[in-house]
Amino acid sequence: MKIVDLSKILTKYKSSWIALSADNKSLITTGKTLEEVLQKAKKKGIDNPSVLKAPPVNNLFVGYG
Repeated sequence: MKIVDLSKILTKYKSSWIALSADNKSLITTGKTLEEVLQKAKKKGIDNPSVLKAPPVNNLFVGYG
């Protein structure tokens, strides 16, 4: 499994919902709610994006050991 660094995206969009490309490398859209993000992604032609909620903190570590 290849590691993808999302720290820049997560820091910039704290507490927002984020939709990413299938490879999790590119930001598709952001929004305040999950529904908003899914609607925006669909308008861009992406029906099934990777979606996550950015934490409201700057320092975080998410990894695979």
